[in-house]
Amino acid sequence: MRTFLSKVLLFFLVLGLFIGLMFLVNRVFLGSKLGPFKIKSEKHVLVLGNSQMNLSFDETYLPEYKNYAHGGDPYFYSYIKLKQLKELNPQIDTLFLGFNSRNISTSIGGKWFLNETQLNDKLKLYLPLLNTEELHYLYSLRPKETLRAFMSQSLIGFQLLFAGRATYGEGSESKTVNKLKSAKRRFVAVEQIEVGDLNFDTSKHELYFLNKIVDYCKREGIALIFINPPVHHLLWESVEVLQPEFYAFYFKHYPEIPFYDYGDMKMKDECFNDLVHMSAEGAAQFSMKLKKGELLTENQRVVSVK
Repeated sequence: MRTFLSKVLLFFLVLGLFIGLMFLVNRVFLGSKLGPFKIKSEKHVLVLGNSQMNLSFDETYLPEYKNYAHGGDPYFYSYIKLKQLKELNPQIDTLFLGFNSRNISTSIGGKWFLNETQLNDKLKLYLPLLNTEELHYLYSLRPKETLRAFMSQSLIGFQLLFAGRATYGEGSESKTVNKLKSAKRRFVAVEQIEVGDLNFDTSKHELYFLNKIVDYCKREGIALIFINPPVHHLLWESVEVLQPEFYAFYFKHYPEIPFYDYGDMKMKDECFNDLVHMSAEGAAQFSMKLKKGELLTENQRVVSVK
């Protein structure tokens, strides 16, 4: 019996040492110039947010931009990436951050941040980058998933081997799958898109890390710009009712941060893969407008409650 217990204890001791060693190795690698967060020196404009942002900015037309937005990213992951990217790339001086009523809603906060499946998929990739405060915050909310991430983070190297920098959102995701027709049919059938109840509310967790991003940009001298890329007119017409409350919230909490809302920009159906995400053609058109200086003009800035 003692021999058996000794072997069990030895097994867990070796396992714990291995996990701890891999945690340190991953932490050093992710924070090095060989890791996925080192970018070219001419890239000084950073794009962060979820898949809507990822599929709206095409670096082909924006050579000074670096798009690290990623599908399903709540502000928590954007904040962790921002710190790591700035530390390794001091030339970063501007951040375009996705900002709309859906980004800060309780439905999105629950779906993309604290959802068990999402945590199991993504947390392991970021765990070695977290500081003590961030680890404590997560553990207090989801202890089981946090401990599980400690176990699975040892496999980060394999994921990077197969997916490369795209693991953390570098570059744009696939734009080849067009689901606009089916999305429109579903929308018409239920008379509203699945974006949560049509009531304006906010997630305390999303706002907590959004404020972390705001404070970090102030400390590091990064020009922070809120932006909402175009969405299909059917979606905009559905959520437009939330805009007055959303704009009032923006002016109350972030009046000093420039905000450009292009959600209602008129674009053809070919510019969208579904009601939320732009197609390759849409991203090209939007990015070309940015390059030509047709966007981000003073008269386009949100300056009053609509």
